[in-house]
Amino acid sequence: MPTTANVRGNLTELHPARAAPPLGPWQVVRRSFVPGGRSTRSELIGYLFACLMITIPLSFVTGLALNHEAHMLIGNAVTVLLAVPLPALLIRRYHDSGRSGAWVWLAVLGFTIWLTRAAISTAWGMNARLSFDTWTWLIDWAVIVANLASVMLALLPGTAGANRFGDDPRG
Repeated sequence: MPTTANVRGNLTELHPARAAPPLGPWQVVRRSFVPGGRSTRSELIGYLFACLMITIPLSFVTGLALNHEAHMLIGNAVTVLLAVPLPALLIRRYHDSGRSGAWVWLAVLGFTIWLTRAAISTAWGMNARLSFDTWTWLIDWAVIVANLASVMLALLPGTAGANRFGDDPRG
C-alpha cells in the first residue's frame, strides 16, 4: 500500500513542508518599502486583510461620530497611507512569478484615478466630482481591466525555487 509521501503527484512531493519563519511586525514594516526580492501570496493577502481590519472599524466609528466631510477626509487619508507600501509588495509578488515589476503600473493607474476623484470631491465638492466623472467614464473601463489584470497577476502562483529575482520566499 503506497503512503501519501511517495504517491506521484502528491503536493508533499512537489512542495515539501518547509518551515520558513514568519516575519515579525518590524520586519514586515521594513520590507514594506523594499521592491526587490519576492513575496508570497499569503504575504499579500495578509497585508490586505490587515488593511481591512484597520479601515472597517475606523470607518464605522468615524461614520457614527463625525459629519460626512470629516468621515470621508479621514477615510481617504487612511486609504492613501495604507496604499503607500502596496506597490513594493505588488512588485515582489510579480517577481515571485518571474514577471517584471513594471506591471505595477496597472495598479497605479487605478489608484491614481481614485485619488484624483477623491481630491476633486474634497476640494471642490461632489458637483465638481460628478462633472469630472462625465468626461472620464471611458477611462473607467481601462481602469477596470487594469485592476483585474493586476489582481490576476498578483494571485498567480510563484515559480518554484530561485528565479532571476531571488530565492523562493517559501523556503
